Amino acid sequence: MSYDLSIQDEGDRRHIWIRGEIDEDFDAQQLRKAFTPNVVMHLEDVRSISSCGIREWISFISELPAGTHLEFEKCSIPITRQFGMLSNFRGPGLIRSFYAPYYCDECDEETERLLRVKADHSVEHDPNVPDCKCADCGSKLEFDGVERVYFSFLREMMSKE
Repeated sequence: MSYDLSIQDEGDRRHIWIRGEIDEDFDAQQLRKAFTPNVVMHLEDVRSISSCGIREWISFISELPAGTHLEFEKCSIPITRQFGMLSNFRGPGLIRSFYAPYYCDECDEETERLLRVKADHSVEHDPNVPDCKCADCGSKLEFDGVERVYFSFLREMMSKE
């Protein structure tokens, strides 16, 4: 198996961590069995998602029972890219935090920053990439992606809240 699941209950909420790769070995049935009506999915350790994994994921998300409360935390860059490209990838889920790719021109290094939707973005209008500084040299980091595409899920998500 190219991924693993960890589960922890906290009151009426179930926290599920997915680690590894979501690919042809992804078993949505295993994830369905772990679901409860109130779930927080932690996705920071998903390294990649293949086209087969995307198909299984969307099938899983589309079959969630009505009334399921789902939140996504610390979404990795591969997962966040899918949120931006596929409107049905998150289903009824709310994205609370996600990683964004940045680049330091001075250090010639790529880095990631965790962004919290409510704290780092004003989503009533078009969201903007938050300014970040390089931890090593203090220079302003450049967003390493297409802002309009990468952050498009925020506009869509907020229009449904």
